[in-house]
Amino acid sequence: MQKKLLFLYQHNCSRCSKVKDTLMDLRNKYDFILEEIDCNSRKGRETAVKYGVITCPQIIFIEDGTETARCSERDELLKIFPQIFKNTIDTNQ
Repeated sequence: MQKKLLFLYQHNCSRCSKVKDTLMDLRNKYDFILEEIDCNSRKGRETAVKYGVITCPQIIFIEDGTETARCSERDELLKIFPQIFKNTIDTNQ
């Protein structure tokens, strides 16, 4: 099953922009569904409450409907991705 990532962000947030750029680069290497959610939208507020998010950016990894990991910084994202996707075949090559 394809992994899903929830990316909670805010406009005019430099950390959010860096994380988003990194996610776009990672899409070239890994196969995942990315759902971008503005923290200031109604859906963003509901998602933040559901997952206990208090700061943005926040990346939540979902597999089979269950949260499997989360991170909030670009460096964390680069470390966690190979671990999360270690048993996944790259379908984008």
